[in-house]
Amino acid sequence: MAHVPSRREVLTTLAASLLGAPVLANARLGLAATQVKQVPVYVGTYTEGTKSQGIYRLLLDLQAGALGQPAELVAQTPNPSFLAIHPTKPLLYAVNEVTKLDDKAEGGVSSFKIGDQGALLAINRQPSDGTAPCHLSITPGGTALLVANYASGTLGMKTLDPDSGAIQGTVFKFEPNGTGPNQGRQEGPHAHCVRLDPSGQFAAEADLGIDRVHIFRVPGAKEAGTPLQLVNKISAKPGSGPRHLAFHPSGRFLFVNGEMDTTLSAYRFDPQTGGADLLDSLSTLPPGDHPGSSTAETVVHPSGKFVYVSNRGHNTVARFGFDAATAKLTALGHTPTGGKTPRNINIDPTGNWLLAANQESNTITVFRINTATGDLTQVGQPVDVPAPVCMVFDAARISG
Repeated sequence: MAHVPSRREVLTTLAASLLGAPVLANARLGLAATQVKQVPVYVGTYTEGTKSQGIYRLLLDLQAGALGQPAELVAQTPNPSFLAIHPTKPLLYAVNEVTKLDDKAEGGVSSFKIGDQGALLAINRQPSDGTAPCHLSITPGGTALLVANYASGTLGMKTLDPDSGAIQGTVFKFEPNGTGPNQGRQEGPHAHCVRLDPSGQFAAEADLGIDRVHIFRVPGAKEAGTPLQLVNKISAKPGSGPRHLAFHPSGRFLFVNGEMDTTLSAYRFDPQTGGADLLDSLSTLPPGDHPGSSTAETVVHPSGKFVYVSNRGHNTVARFGFDAATAKLTALGHTPTGGKTPRNINIDPTGNWLLAANQESNTITVFRINTATGDLTQVGQPVDVPAPVCMVFDAARISG
């Protein structure tokens, strides 16, 4: 049987061929003048109290950085605020960030098959093992889904059908206890993010309510259905509110943003044991008073040389340099996002473009990344998308 490349293999090959200065001409790719490489971008949104109806799809021109318009509605589903794509199959998963769904006092997680033209075909929906799910990740083997529930503070692990991709039963539910010093925001646990390290052996979950990052050992593909194993508890600064996190490509460093104290903290991470030690913590804002600001997303450039954090209120992307050899984190400045309340930011598979989802101005802005300095330069005008909250790239289905 012919080898079918996985999403990870496609992404790795593409990044190796395109990583560097932004590709501005088809000739750089050896393509005919009429050929354009495009990557599908799926956008999760809030539907409650907005004009959004669900999940939207755009195409990003990998040479010019342009987003094709208008955004196409590809699935109607309530509050699909965060998305994840299966690592090897044409499947997409979404949280349904609500406190009651299908007559149950829980949020939901939905599964979809990605059609030939990019439309999403509903497979099934299951309870999220908590309320107001706001983030999810899929294990590298594609055997399980992890979902963070903000309101209940719980982390659920559900198996995935190996053939259809349907979401199946719960095999693990983590229910921590505790509070934080901010009685208004930290009256209990609030799971906000769960991500896998590059090796797929560990999952890190940021809990805003109890100022903690939990590290779990993830069962391998041959152990499908086995619960996660808690191996480490990282205590963050009291009142910082850990929100989102990201691993360095080497797997040896972990970056966590504090939503409530607007900081980015860097940790040395042990990819063998899941241990972590704090290296440094820097503000994501410039000096001065910036009332109403809070962090949202953290992403690391594929080169590992830069870390980016979105600042709501300040409406910027904070840029940081990172030297893996010295483990030094350096503040590089701030770039306006061209809109209001930037939530998710994400970097395309080539490492040349950063997209910022401006939730309250209903737009997505594209930036060219200077891969030598980390600087961001806006490309064109922001594109209209209702209440955008999350963006994921379908790297396995690049066209052109």
